[in-house]
Amino acid sequence: MPGRSAMSEKTANKRTRIVIVAADVSSYSLPVVNLAVEIAASADSKLRGLFVEDEDLLVLSASPLTREISLTTASARPSSTDRLRRSFRSVARQFEDSLRREAQASKIAWSYEYVRGRIRDFGLKPKLDADFTILGCSGLRRVEPATRAKTRKLLVIANQSVPQLQALSVVLRRFIRDKVVLTLVDESAGGEFAQKLEQLPADLLAHVEVIQIGRDEIPDRLQHEGATFDCAILSMREGADELARILRALQCPVVLVA
Repeated sequence: MPGRSAMSEKTANKRTRIVIVAADVSSYSLPVVNLAVEIAASADSKLRGLFVEDEDLLVLSASPLTREISLTTASARPSSTDRLRRSFRSVARQFEDSLRREAQASKIAWSYEYVRGRIRDFGLKPKLDADFTILGCSGLRRVEPATRAKTRKLLVIANQSVPQLQALSVVLRRFIRDKVVLTLVDESAGGEFAQKLEQLPADLLAHVEVIQIGRDEIPDRLQHEGATFDCAILSMREGADELARILRALQCPVVLVA
């Protein structure tokens, strides 16, 4: 039957959307996993978790000059690569367990992989088949909903894509009880992304203040406020050098959008 054949071909050619969430021993947190699950659900995407065995820490642990300091006793002892790898594996199991639990609760297809590398590399060279790449953070900024109202700071460098607006909607939903200061870099003619913001549900924008800046203002803004952002939504289309500078300045979860 021609109709059925055409439909089958269309279905076969439809690319599966993918959300990647990458974390390492210092950046894993349940709120980041929850953020990834919510973005995957909103975009009808599969979820792929990557736990990154930090190459830099492994190299450092092999040095005879490196010492491990106990958080409870403050005592020092020679570092051990084997001990560090066991620590990696322990946190990786927590990451995989939370990924499984949260994805299954939201009925999202998911997968998990243990890889060696650096978190920042997945930001500078995101996987080409990913629609969203979410990077955990090693700083103190978190994306969990607050128990009491507070001020949140978001950074968005717009690329005019619908998925970027989807990601922003999810983040604003998590911060719906808070005041949100949204720093927006929108280089489109007439501020197209800023206009699209007005299409979002009114409850998401009720406590949002938008501050628009030019691209030339980004370095100064990051120098003074980079560590204070709670989340950043960036484009995978940014130049590698520019993206590297931005990621170095941020200490918050980052959502990269294709």
